[in-house]
Amino acid sequence: MRENKRRASTARERAQEKFSALRSDLRVLETQISGTEELLSTYKGQLARDNRGVLLAEHSPCPICDVPLNAVLENGCPCTADTGYLEEVRARRKDTVTKVEGFVAALAAKKEERRTLAAAVLAAESELSECRIAEDSAEQERDRIFAASRDGDHLLEEAKQLEVLVTERANAVTQGAKGKRLHDEREGQIRLIRQKNEGAVHGLSRRFDAVIRELVPGEIEGAVVIDGNGLTLKVSQGGERSSAAIESLKVVAFDIATLILAVEGAASLPTFLLHDSPREADLGQSIYDRLFQFMRSLEDKAHFQYIVTTTTEPPSDLSREPWRRATLRGGPPQDRLMGCDL
Repeated sequence: MRENKRRASTARERAQEKFSALRSDLRVLETQISGTEELLSTYKGQLARDNRGVLLAEHSPCPICDVPLNAVLENGCPCTADTGYLEEVRARRKDTVTKVEGFVAALAAKKEERRTLAAAVLAAESELSECRIAEDSAEQERDRIFAASRDGDHLLEEAKQLEVLVTERANAVTQGAKGKRLHDEREGQIRLIRQKNEGAVHGLSRRFDAVIRELVPGEIEGAVVIDGNGLTLKVSQGGERSSAAIESLKVVAFDIATLILAVEGAASLPTFLLHDSPREADLGQSIYDRLFQFMRSLEDKAHFQYIVTTTTEPPSDLSREPWRRATLRGGPPQDRLMGCDL
């Protein structure tokens, strides 16, 4: 199909070249015919003038003696002996007649050539049209074969995929019992892990609730639950509450609850907590102040380090030594919390 398309394209290109060349020759010939017709018209006008000149020379009287020139040719003119004027006029007309006849013959030949060339242009145009149809047909056939080949490749690929799926299904059916046993074993392991961690999650939940109650006095409760997505923090007051401030409160309370677990030795965490500007995270001013007072109340009961970086002043009784330790800045690096650009 590619070779057929190539041959058809080559034939179409040759036909195009032939048609273009013949049409160019026809335009040149049309220009030549137009030029010949203009020259013929010019010389026909000249011939008419020469005929009038001969007629006048043959029949006009001598301007001196009023003797006609034809009589002068026979008997001579009494005024002059010069009789060459008529011959000159006749010779000029003869030359003009010869040129007119030559242009008429040349024009007839060129028009005949134009007729033949025009017929050749029409034939070349018809040949070009046939070549274009043949080229289009070859291209369509080639595309059809390519499409069929692609469809065949696609079907073959699907068959291979189906074969793989059949094999995988057979393997899966064969190993189904083994997979079920493994699934049951894993479910048992998960239940054991949940049971083992249930006490730790319950202890974390109790401490989270206690911190929430310290930070927000009143009928409010906090809880930590574990589900398929991990730990979930909940705060409720006659129903679960959710807002930007509540979300900030959850994070702060959870951090402190885990710190308390670490202090008690119930968590594999360092007894260190750093809060970066909790007030800027929608934490209310009253809760913010109670946060400092609550942490101050823990100082005499446990050993830990708790750092708060803040742009909001803490309670006045804690905004001094030994609680207020440093004034920090964004730059240079030595004025930052760790004394360097982390």
